[in-house]
Amino acid sequence: MSMSNYQENKILDHVYGGPDFTRPATLYVSLHSANPGDTGVNEILLPIGRKPVTNNSTNFPAASGGSKSMMLMLDFGSTVGNNSWPLATHLCIWDASTGGNLLDCGAFTTPLATADRLNIIVNAAAVVITRD
Repeated sequence: MSMSNYQENKILDHVYGGPDFTRPATLYVSLHSANPGDTGVNEILLPIGRKPVTNNSTNFPAASGGSKSMMLMLDFGSTVGNNSWPLATHLCIWDASTGGNLLDCGAFTTPLATADRLNIIVNAAAVVITRD
């Protein structure tokens, strides 16, 4: 995963003379059917929408070597009986449950099936945020 232009600019301003950046207390994770670019397009609107994640040091332990892992299993719920959901190829992190600002996005190594699934799961430590 890599940071969006929005988040890069906020961090640069925070470190170099601009206004302080206040981290969101809750982050929201979305799945995408194709490269979301820097705007978060191609979002798959699963039954529960974006998955909320408390932004704390348990879910996001200290960064090391220029990367940070999310140590929380995400369950996006069930799509049983619906065969029309696309494969999820990307995952993004936002600062709001709808709309909001895109913070980070990245591609899955292997696309995640979302059609006719009892549980759509992203395993703990599968999400790694990097500085690139």
